[in-house]
Amino acid sequence: MTISQPRVSVCVLTCNQRNYIQQCIESVLAQAPDTSLEILVGDDRSDDGTSEIVAALASRYPQLPLRQILQALTNDTHETIGELCPDASLDLGGN
Repeated sequence: MTISQPRVSVCVLTCNQRNYIQQCIESVLAQAPDTSLEILVGDDRSDDGTSEIVAALASRYPQLPLRQILQALTNDTHETIGELCPDASLDLGGN
């Protein structure tokens, strides 16, 4: 199957958020079920299993471009290929 260029690129920046990353990604999917999109996960060197959860989700949704960028990022929009790029950073501030 050939995947066309997505209309929307959603960037999710995370670090050590294993309890929330799956909910975040699935929330993006639920909000845009009929939208051509890609999800880029900028993982700032998580050591709590966040990366493994993202990899499992990529396997569960093979039709979805779900890319993981395993490095410290402040802005990963240069990696996007979609026409639009909203930010869905996982910011739980003050917890």
